[in-house]
Amino acid sequence: MKSTHLSPIERGILTSSYKREIRNNIRNMKADSLSRIKESILYQYANSLNSTVEILRVSFILVAIFIIVA
Repeated sequence: MKSTHLSPIERGILTSSYKREIRNNIRNMKADSLSRIKESILYQYANSLNSTVEILRVSFILVAIFIIVA
């Protein structure tokens, strides 16, 4: 026989084990979302760093050409 003493979270149509599974899935989704955000930030940082390096290389080559020509 089922217990009639249920916490407010476990009341309703859904069973407690199903609700527990849903809570775990939500918790895992949040963790996945945070890791995706972190990866996105790191990817953007790496891309901006690569762009900065390319700009420095091109400007160094241009300065070297100007020095040679002048």
